[in-house]
Amino acid sequence: MKIQYSTQFAKDARKLPQHIKTAVKEIVIQLENAQNLFEIRDCRTLVGVKNGYRIRRGNYRVTLSLMIQDDTVMLLRVLPRGQVYKKHI
Repeated sequence: MKIQYSTQFAKDARKLPQHIKTAVKEIVIQLENAQNLFEIRDCRTLVGVKNGYRIRRGNYRVTLSLMIQDDTVMLLRVLPRGQVYKKHI
């Protein structure tokens, strides 16, 4: 899959603790090698958001959007669990 990053995702990622940054890098590698999102561990759809998904790593969530026509994943945010659903899309 192709990966794109939102500017907000990049800002969020710079503020993360080191162990979460490492986990996010692993998620990106998994996404690049995956044929579909359901091959990714802990990837779930977001209720009420068309083509919206989240990946859980500890207390953090990576939210993403799947662009089906060109098989691209847009990484939107990476935030603590309590904040991500309030600030998502």
